[in-house]
Formats: sequence, structure tokens, C-alpha cells
Amino acid sequence: MSFDEWWQAHGQYCRAGGGEYEKTFAFRAWEAATSRCTAIVEQQQVPVGNSAAGEMAAGWTMDALREVRDAMRSNVKVTGLAPEKGD
Repeated sequence: MSFDEWWQAHGQYCRAGGGEYEKTFAFRAWEAATSRCTAIVEQQQVPVGNSAAGEMAAGWTMDALREVRDAMRSNVKVTGLAPEKGD
């Protein structure tokens, strides 16, 4: 859910007024929280076993983390994870 979708459905009702000041304040808090969550996902260590199966599992985990990161950072400017092999 994007910030604007959340604001229309819920956010404007969390505080009396729900004007531009409140929306800007809420957006900055949402932006900071999303940046922090994205950084946590990007710094997640993925263990790699000493086998082909371990490497495959690590690849799947990295792919899943990239999907989570991309879903969270639609309005946040952050650096990405290491590129996929071959990039």
C-alpha cells in the first residue's frame, strides 16, 4: 500500500484536522520508517552452505529479500543489494 492509499483510507482520520501539515508530518515519519526497514533488509546476511543446494537456497533467499526491499522502497531513495551474479 502506498502512502497516499494509506492516507486516504486511514491516515487522515488518525488526527483531528488531517490537513497538509499533518499529511506532511505523517509522510516524513512513513518515509523514515520505510528507509530504516529497507536498510535492515539490505544488510541481512544470507548464509551459504558448502554445497550446490546451499548456494541455490542462498540465491532464492536473496531474490526474496530483493522483492521485499523493492516493495518497501517505492518512495524511498536507498542503495540496493549487491547485483545478481552476472550483472
